[in-house]
Amino acid sequence: MQKSSTSIILSPTDLANHLACRHLSWLNYHALHGGPKPSKSDDELADILRLYGAQHEQKYLAELTAKVAELGQEVINLDADRKDGDPYGVETLRDRAQVTKEALAQGGNVLYQPTFFREDDNGIAWVGRADFVVPVDSIAFEPEDTKLARIAKVNAVLQLCSYAEHLGKILDKDPEYIHVVTGSVEEGKVSVRLDEVSAYYRRIKEDLELAVLEGFTGPSEPIPVDFCTICRWNKDCNRTWREMDHLSFVAGLSNE
Repeated sequence: MQKSSTSIILSPTDLANHLACRHLSWLNYHALHGGPKPSKSDDELADILRLYGAQHEQKYLAELTAKVAELGQEVINLDADRKDGDPYGVETLRDRAQVTKEALAQGGNVLYQPTFFREDDNGIAWVGRADFVVPVDSIAFEPEDTKLARIAKVNAVLQLCSYAEHLGKILDKDPEYIHVVTGSVEEGKVSVRLDEVSAYYRRIKEDLELAVLEGFTGPSEPIPVDFCTICRWNKDCNRTWREMDHLSFVAGLSNE
């Protein structure tokens, strides 16, 4: 979640976060508007997951590059000159999104790390950077994302739906499938029909957008969920639970 002079900028990660924990969205929104920031902490687990995730992505990149070369195609890196962790400003996002549109118009090649950016009339902008966008014919492309998980999880599907929406608006043709390249050798690449999940995606997206437009009004209380273990607000929520003697600290009890 970011803020520009004209828009609140949301990403597929914000969408997945909102699904995992609405309180997380509430915290991020208010931090963006002058509220408390998350307690800084070194997170070895998150660092390890990022490393393994990058290795999985690079492995699939090499495999895909070799595969499409046999078809006379290339994998074009649209983010080759970006330094790791270097954030993009709005103008750069617009420029990068235009490069993506031009590459899609040319067709024929796999796009690696394409940037999407769309500013809607309601004061919300959507940004995204897919792992891969793969051509399926002369005018159609489908998004693919690499994930360490051994199955295609809902958050991954939501992220891919966001990329598919960008593609549909650019090309005037929605992808038929979205693809999760799992970390499982047995499961491999999982393909999901977009029309089977798009209604669920729209519901989660609309809920997040409405909350943003309303300014996440009212109080919000943290509730323990699975995502807590890797959340950057984990220390802050734990402090709140300790202060209120939350039942999650009683052995054998859960919030279910």
